Amino acid sequence: MSTPDLLAVALADARQMAIVKIACSACLTFTLYDSVLTFGDEVRWIHTLPKLSSNRWLYIFSKYFAIITQIANFLATCHFHSKYPITDDTICRKWFLIRVLAAHFMLMSIESILMVRVYALYLHSRRIGLLLVVIFLCEASIMAGVVRTLYESLQFSHACLITDAPRSVTYFGSGGMLTQVIIMVLTFFQHTSAVRDRWRRAPIMSVMIRDGVIAFVVVSTILVVTVIYRVFRREVASTVFSGFISIASSAGCRLIINVQTATVTPDDVDTGFGLSSAMLELDAPEAGKPEDDPSSNHRLSDTTIGTAQ
Repeated sequence: MSTPDLLAVALADARQMAIVKIACSACLTFTLYDSVLTFGDEVRWIHTLPKLSSNRWLYIFSKYFAIITQIANFLATCHFHSKYPITDDTICRKWFLIRVLAAHFMLMSIESILMVRVYALYLHSRRIGLLLVVIFLCEASIMAGVVRTLYESLQFSHACLITDAPRSVTYFGSGGMLTQVIIMVLTFFQHTSAVRDRWRRAPIMSVMIRDGVIAFVVVSTILVVTVIYRVFRREVASTVFSGFISIASSAGCRLIINVQTATVTPDDVDTGFGLSSAMLELDAPEAGKPEDDPSSNHRLSDTTIGTAQ
């Protein structure tokens, strides 16, 4: 390759490295900013949950795993760019797959949050629980195949940016889309039962439907982005998973907070929506707040949700 060609390649790599670094900085900034915004709700609604609460640990994972991942991604990006040109792409291949796995873990976190709520809505039905577990494992198996294909097929430039990727990358979004469709169908089916039993207006149902739609849109966006990833490859491929981790972290945290802040009023119970004493937990009065404060309401636990018999 002639000197002018080498110079052109170096300039193109420099431009793409700048784009990647800016995108990584933006994703890290967004994640940190969002964590600050939700910190008040985290202290009030999450840290007061039992230590073994699934919602508590799913929230902690969704928030702090994303922060750690984004910091590591930014530092690694700066390190790789400082070593330009990189002639051995082994480290690039491993780091990219780590980011793919991190994004998939965030996707599975959102799905776990939604599955726990669906499982509760169906009164801990063994059939529903088994169905959700099978779906979860099938998606994990698909992702394992995608990771293996990626590791064998990815090609990188001297800037540690992808130059080509297999079509199997699109399975990352497709698997999540299928899972979200099943979760949405199960949720809307229970919503149909709520209409028949006259507890459709209960806060938990509106939260379930709203959040289910939002989660569906998020995963649909993932699928669209993976298609863009296949088209543009280099800059987009190096930033798409970082962007998804930030979005998934924000969505996952709010999915849990929304359920924890959902309340059950006497009117809901009168219309047929009831939660037994084992299904509700009273908010412990906060320091300095009187027990008769009207803002201290019943809060939904992550155990069982059921209709009044």
